[in-house]
Amino acid sequence: MNSAENRPVTNIAVMGTSQVGKSALTVRFLTRRFIGEYCNIEAVYTHCVAATQGDAVLLNIWDCPCREDERRPWASGHESRITWADAFLLVYSVCDRDSFNAALQMAQALRDARRPAGHAARAPAVVVVVGNKRDLQHARAVGTQEARALTAALGCGFFETSAAESRDDAETVFQALLGAVSGKRRGGGPKACRPPMGKRVLGLRSLLKTLSMLFLRK
Repeated sequence: MNSAENRPVTNIAVMGTSQVGKSALTVRFLTRRFIGEYCNIEAVYTHCVAATQGDAVLLNIWDCPCREDERRPWASGHESRITWADAFLLVYSVCDRDSFNAALQMAQALRDARRPAGHAARAPAVVVVVGNKRDLQHARAVGTQEARALTAALGCGFFETSAAESRDDAETVFQALLGAVSGKRRGGGPKACRPPMGKRVLGLRSLLKTLSMLFLRK
């Protein structure tokens, strides 16, 4: 058994409506690079991360696109994400109020889905709402204090970020998620590392190769 198999595993689903910077935030964290435009692709990235607690964690990030015909990205068809993920990163754009409203609805739906009526409640997932594109202050449509208050009422963590400006924001968000998941676990062995059914898992080298191909197409 190698050392990787002994590491704790954390699965994070990154969700939100289109054009809010989900992939930009994820790739910024994984590669330190900022890319402003992405194809509407779906992928699971796996990466070994040194968590702030000092232990190495095997992190799986499911970057979930929002299809144009999918008006409610938290609706049926997302059960696999709900059961797979230890934590959810719900991204909206501070310049787009509709994306913020969608993130709040997703947070509420996730909370309800983890506590189905007539069944024993499952352990609540860690949910963090992130307002991206903080650097575009001239186009801001959602205030920081409003967002903080509404997400707190839903029991969610809250951050504002700018994937374009710095990797530090992305690092802070993902480390906060890892810390929150770790805090909810009560001993026991590491969780089995199982990618979502039918999804290809990409390591860091594969991710860089994929990004290079996207650049060549431009």
